[in-house]
Amino acid sequence: MALGATVRSDEPSVDLAAEHDQLRVLFRALASAKDTAVLAQLLERLQAALRDHFAHEEHPGGFYDSLGACSAAFRTRVAALVDDHYRLLSAARSLGHLAQSGAAGPEDLRERAGVLAERLDAHETAERALAEAARGGAVHPPA
Repeated sequence: MALGATVRSDEPSVDLAAEHDQLRVLFRALASAKDTAVLAQLLERLQAALRDHFAHEEHPGGFYDSLGACSAAFRTRVAALVDDHYRLLSAARSLGHLAQSGAAGPEDLRERAGVLAERLDAHETAERALAEAARGGAVHPPA
């Protein structure tokens, strides 16, 4: 992608938006679950959904690849977002282990899942800002 080119928002972006919606549905279910076993199942589904979603964003020729091609400054921000993926998925796995082991009760798991949801929301906000800057032909990503 040439400098100043726009990031395409065709079929892959539509899929990513649907995946974002699916993640929000899972977080809402986590917020209302009362039983540790149900929370453990939802956290397992969340882990799989995050893993798949992050893989879709990072695949060659995908969303992150097109953003990183805008300029060197964008590549630095994309690398930070990829690092976020690792941290978010690790946090989801840790929550899943807590639920499976019974080391945390439902209230604690819901609270931790809420914190994770906030972190994912901040991450998605950063993605949207970067995509908007790229669509606008910016040479440098937003701060």
